[in-house]
Amino acid sequence: MLSVTNMSSLAASWVPATVISDNIPVWNDGDSSFSSMTIGDDGTIHVVWHDDTDILGTDIEIFYKKYTESTGWSAFEIISDDITRWNDATSYLPKIAVGSNGQVHVVWTDYTNGLWGTDIEIIYTKYTPGVGWSIPIVISDGYGGTYWNNDTSQSPDIALDGAGNVHVVWDDFTNGWWGVDQEIMYAKYTVGSGWSNATVISNGIGGWNNGTSSKASIAIYNDIIHVVWQDNTMGICGGGGTDPEIMYACYTAGSWSNPTVISDSGVWWNDGSSFNPSSAVDKNGGVHVVWEDYTDGWWGTDTEIMYVNKLAGAGWSAAIIILDNITAWNTGNSQSPDIAVNEETITLVWFDYTDGPWGTDTEILSTIYSPTDDWSEITVVSDSLLHPWNGGTSTYPNIAMHSGKAHVVWADNTIGWWVSDVEVFYSEATIFSESPTESIPGFDLLLISVALAGIVIVFLGFLRQFKKNPFFVLNVK
Repeated sequence: MLSVTNMSSLAASWVPATVISDNIPVWNDGDSSFSSMTIGDDGTIHVVWHDDTDILGTDIEIFYKKYTESTGWSAFEIISDDITRWNDATSYLPKIAVGSNGQVHVVWTDYTNGLWGTDIEIIYTKYTPGVGWSIPIVISDGYGGTYWNNDTSQSPDIALDGAGNVHVVWDDFTNGWWGVDQEIMYAKYTVGSGWSNATVISNGIGGWNNGTSSKASIAIYNDIIHVVWQDNTMGICGGGGTDPEIMYACYTAGSWSNPTVISDSGVWWNDGSSFNPSSAVDKNGGVHVVWEDYTDGWWGTDTEIMYVNKLAGAGWSAAIIILDNITAWNTGNSQSPDIAVNEETITLVWFDYTDGPWGTDTEILSTIYSPTDDWSEITVVSDSLLHPWNGGTSTYPNIAMHSGKAHVVWADNTIGWWVSDVEVFYSEATIFSESPTESIPGFDLLLISVALAGIVIVFLGFLRQFKKNPFFVLNVK
């Protein structure tokens, strides 16, 4: 059953946001959205996003930047096209991963036509140090030259195993033995062998999954592959109702498991839609999953972020709400969560419609967890409580962790020197074991700030009077 978390003293101090998809002189006049980030063992930050700035044509392309401590942010590169401009259609929704050898791997959804036909496919490219970017290839079709995948393939996710093999999942509309519903497909690149044929992993034993499966998230630990997705299959296998649920399957010992519902239980309390899952694995092999959920409860009728885990040697936990507390202060929709783990710490980000000191715009919020501290108070990533400046919409965050720091990118339409287009913003935080300066449960800090501001105003008024008349204090009654 659903439970509520306790709040702890764990916290993060977020630095002011930086625009990384533009610079001065301003050149990026198109929208930059749906960024994805990964961090190498050496601390290099790699970011990709899709961008409709006109450079190699007027279509949307995938852009790439990296950050190193010694050189700062690099110039951008377009990695979905080249000077031949063969890619003349929309490229969007990229995901990125980096290996221990420094190779960077990127996948995205692409509308460009080719030998694979006129349907939308998943395209892949990689960067090898000393070599550069490879020629993009289609990995969702073309196995053996058959081009069997004749429908839309979209929304990929990517992960690497310990041997450097590349694993990709996506949702696919192609019809086959699994029926005419949308399924989650999987393909693997094995070092020395190349790409496998695509495999359906969401249909289950006996082909029972006859609903839409989409928005897959993949995570790997010790060569065990964990995949979660949203699914609207009805019935016991679909969660005991007609609402979409979060499903899970894993690959181990040479085969895929039967999909399991993890956003509900045998009492079928979760009767609202469960969408947009994100997953991560910890150093012990524990699996952590978050998603946005429309189920109503004591927290109200707004969407909240729910969380479950499957720790080593245990089954799936009960779902908990981690973005609200018994005061139910979070009255706006909380959406599109992303999760990352680092040593003993889990950090979660999402975008939120709840109004607060930052105004009525959506902001990126965050909370942190450790086994000894539980979930922290919520902090604002994309704005400041004391000095609100971000008046635009902040959406679709992506998070990565490295060496005790959390790093976040997101899309933001706040107006600034970069003019009025959507840009990719970046922030980072160091994790602390003390209360943050910008926590917001029940807006306690706001009340404290207002009280302090009142004290300061009174003091300044007193000081001005004292300067005018040093004996003013003697006249106070």
